Amino acid sequence: MTWVFFTIFCWLLALILVRQPGIKEYWPSALISLTVVYLVDSTGTYYGAYRFLNTPLINGVPILYLISSLALGMVTLRFYPREHREQLIYIAVLAALFLMAEIILMKTGNFIHLKGWHLGKSYILNILGFIIITWISTRFGIRGAAFHWPFALR
Repeated sequence: MTWVFFTIFCWLLALILVRQPGIKEYWPSALISLTVVYLVDSTGTYYGAYRFLNTPLINGVPILYLISSLALGMVTLRFYPREHREQLIYIAVLAALFLMAEIILMKTGNFIHLKGWHLGKSYILNILGFIIITWISTRFGIRGAAFHWPFALR
């Protein structure tokens, strides 16, 4: 049930924050996010670093998580800053939020670490995943909206 709530939350977030015109603009980043999440997490589960539980899986990755990654990819690029220094902070904050979601999934019995995997490794993997998603997306010309973050370093 946790995965259902997670998926609904992610899609509501996308529909509220990205909205209809933005979904048309940011859908390629959704596909990029889906691909990166699938490749990273199917590799992680294949090598036994961690395991997802209590949900239907595709090669070790929850189907609902993959559906959620579509929404999160659009949200990620919608607010991706244009300044390089802000991008670093943005990715670090997103990786921390994803880590919090991982902790919740662990507490609810939907995810476990194996073979010496720990939250520090997950945080680094989250950062690398977001870097890959944003780098590929920006290469396809997908840019964040002209949004001024409160932590802007001007």
